[in-house]
Amino acid sequence: MSDFFFHPGLNRTSTFSCEAHNQKGVATSGSGTVTVLPSPPRNVRAVEITQTALRLSWQPGFGGVYPIIRCSVQAKQLGDSFLADSNKMIHNQNVNIPPATHLIQDLKPHTLYSVRVACDSSQGPSDWSPWVELRTLEGVPENPPANVTARPNGTEVLVTWEEPPGKLNGELQGYMVEYSTPSTQQ
Repeated sequence: MSDFFFHPGLNRTSTFSCEAHNQKGVATSGSGTVTVLPSPPRNVRAVEITQTALRLSWQPGFGGVYPIIRCSVQAKQLGDSFLADSNKMIHNQNVNIPPATHLIQDLKPHTLYSVRVACDSSQGPSDWSPWVELRTLEGVPENPPANVTARPNGTEVLVTWEEPPGKLNGELQGYMVEYSTPSTQQ
């Protein structure tokens, strides 16, 4: 049979021991230390998203009487599971706080990333926050359409082209075709 004692509201690292009393005397256990580590950060979110950057914000967890001194930010790129770089860690950095914000730059447009945060006090690190998925904004295609040709067909002209090579950096919405003749403007 085992008994336990729960001490709610512990806000500092403490050492405990237990005594057992009967009519013959007292037996004292060895001591054990309970270390108060910070709880995981909460509300990890993007406060600014651009084509190539994510600015994160979060709330550090409860650390008891020990102030949170820094946080670690990790980010990985999420991708096609058949690609070699799927779930590749692309960012791992320590951040002094306050403020509890961090800018991750040099990202790819229209790409899904997953981010998480853990924080440290003088007593040690918290657990990681859950992963949060964020997508950068769309960007312009890397290249214009390829192999553009124009063939006359009576009073019409048939214009053909191939999809732009390289990355589209977003969802292709359509094409704009412009033309001019010697006697008219574009």
